[in-house]
Amino acid sequence: TAHRTNFGKKGRLIDRHLAYYRRRAQGGCGLIVLGELSIMDNDFPWEGTVAMYHPEALTDFQRFTRALGEYDTRNFAQLTHHGFQSNGARTRKETWGPSAVADVVFGEVCKPMEPEDIRALIEAFARAAEIVRSGGFDGIEIDMGSESLLRQFLSLVSNHRQDEYGGALENRLRLPLAVLDAVRKAVGDDYPIGVRLCVDEKFWGGITPEESIPMALAMEKTGSIDFLQATLGTYYNLYMNMASMHTPEGHTIELAQQLRDNVTIPVMAADHIRFPDMAESVLADGRADAVGSVRALICDPDMVVKLRAGDTDTIRPCLKDNQGCLGRINQGKALGCTFNPQVG
Repeated sequence: TAHRTNFGKKGRLIDRHLAYYRRRAQGGCGLIVLGELSIMDNDFPWEGTVAMYHPEALTDFQRFTRALGEYDTRNFAQLTHHGFQSNGARTRKETWGPSAVADVVFGEVCKPMEPEDIRALIEAFARAAEIVRSGGFDGIEIDMGSESLLRQFLSLVSNHRQDEYGGALENRLRLPLAVLDAVRKAVGDDYPIGVRLCVDEKFWGGITPEESIPMALAMEKTGSIDFLQATLGTYYNLYMNMASMHTPEGHTIELAQQLRDNVTIPVMAADHIRFPDMAESVLADGRADAVGSVRALICDPDMVVKLRAGDTDTIRPCLKDNQGCLGRINQGKALGCTFNPQVG
């Protein structure tokens, strides 16, 4: 699933990205979702972010998809805007949000978005979608997870607006649904679009599983999306979706099942699922239609090949110590792995 690598240089994909993702494709990964993409120049939270508005972005994407094209892997791109969870010190622009909220990492109070900002955001998502399709990707994922501006609009924790974009759930859904409609029009009806949806913010006053089901149903009803990925957490508890060995495994599976029990489109479970036994049981029990992973595939990129061969004893297990991966990422360093020194 989509994740940060901090490999980007001056807003561009580089050879390091190609080598890293090719290795996972070579190892049998069925779907790779390229993340850390920025769709607007007022959203550049980390030095390694990849700028989709860069003049060479399309060329870089075409090069990326060609590099992975020899393997039986599908490639999606995740589109997001980080809203007030971004860094104005890098962009020298105000950060955006539904309301004047301060991010807990960068500490900046954002500018509440005005109607022209909302229109510009919707147009930026559509432009980015066109670049993704022209770049050779097989599909798109729209991020409405823990670090997403669209989730900030969905949540009463961050959305205190008194206009047509705030208050009742119908209003808070207005922008996310408009983005989905614009992206669908940009890429056509024959192109896969999914949503990474925060099903539970695990925070007082935030999105709950009971509220996220109507969100998912409203998105499905548009006919614009083809799958959902369940995730959890917000900027107040990122340790929930960056879970270490101290968090019980499988703590997101129930949320994926709740989605699957209420929608007809496929649902992906991810976050802190042990491979291969827990992943296999999730599918066998019908709790999700697909299972996603990041750290297990960082640690052993050949995990899928070994599973297919029944050679599970040789899988190098991720211990979720978060040292080489999240520990480095959150310090602005390039992705690594304690147990796989080739990473990065």
